[in-house]
Amino acid sequence: FASCISVLLVILGLICIKILAVEQYPNIAPPTVSVNATYNGASAETVMRSVIVPLEEEINGVEGMSYMTSSATNSGTATITVYFKQGTDPDMAAVNVQNRVSKAQSSLPAEVTKYGVSTESDLVFDVRCLPNPYYVPELRNHTGLDQCVRDYVMKHESSQQLFSKIADLIDFLIPMYVHEGKSQLVIAFGCTGGKHRSITFAELMTKHLLSKDYKVQKYHRDITKDKKFV
Repeated sequence: FASCISVLLVILGLICIKILAVEQYPNIAPPTVSVNATYNGASAETVMRSVIVPLEEEINGVEGMSYMTSSATNSGTATITVYFKQGTDPDMAAVNVQNRVSKAQSSLPAEVTKYGVSTESDLVFDVRCLPNPYYVPELRNHTGLDQCVRDYVMKHESSQQLFSKIADLIDFLIPMYVHEGKSQLVIAFGCTGGKHRSITFAELMTKHLLSKDYKVQKYHRDITKDKKFV
């Protein structure tokens, strides 16, 4: 679906320290962040020139970066993997790369920005099934940061049920991820324009996770986009 998303980065490291056993050998794998994009109908050469090069130029030099690799296919997909120096905070690395990707959006073809450029997420929830505030004239120019939009989205029983089920799932999964040694969890919410429903859910999920004493970093990728989507 159109990858207009809000992203939550849930930091699990402090919990890991408390409950994980000490391993015999240290983790020597460097932190990495993957960036993915799609340019439908474009050849690998076009993807490399029009998508990967502008992204690499913007990402290059991000704090803590060691090197990066990239690949393009004739199916229109682009993948960039950014490798960071050992000891780099993987949470901040992900946020810093996402910020660089956002700055590169204006240099990318419209077809690419329409479907989005995303850094890797662990869990992605599509909330386009919910009532869309865009079609309410007095709400169209507001976002999920505004109480009026959140009230509209969450007054519907379908929205309340969906949020409750997602929250229950995340509450169930986090201890399992921690047990397996995962230090962070990236959660993305997507809707059509990235301004109303996805932001509403990201804001509510942030509040929910903070109430459980998790450390959360929040990023609304498309909130400042001028282009209108319905």
